[in-house]
Amino acid sequence: MTNHKKTKKVLKKQLTPSQRFGSLLMPLAACLAIAGLIYTVWTFQSAHAAKPRAIKYSISITDIGFRPSTMQGETGVPIKIHVKNLGTKEHNFVLPGYFIFSPNLHAGESTDIEFTPDKKGIFPFYSDTPGNPEPGLQGRLTVR
Repeated sequence: MTNHKKTKKVLKKQLTPSQRFGSLLMPLAACLAIAGLIYTVWTFQSAHAAKPRAIKYSISITDIGFRPSTMQGETGVPIKIHVKNLGTKEHNFVLPGYFIFSPNLHAGESTDIEFTPDKKGIFPFYSDTPGNPEPGLQGRLTVR
């Protein structure tokens, strides 16, 4: 008797171009989904990054001066100033180095000022209700 070797023929299935494209589509879709998720997380974190907390001051204007008469700030950090006229005369708040000019405040009136310093230095502020800086009503803002 003779031994017959049985040979198996392995048939390779030929893929059509549309099947080849479909087999690439799933990994591509997964990569795009992951990239989209990374981008979403990154933009969310950027938009909600800790912003510098504002430095707050409450300044009282009397007929003889500002209380306090000095303030400090940092470039890029917002400054909020609540200005109240506790004097008997009309006064205002002028910080010309940052082009800040409050309205004239009658006795008891107040205003709020908010800005973000963008340059370092020492900047004078004053009241100039009569048109010139009033004697004694001066102060300074130091920005580091």
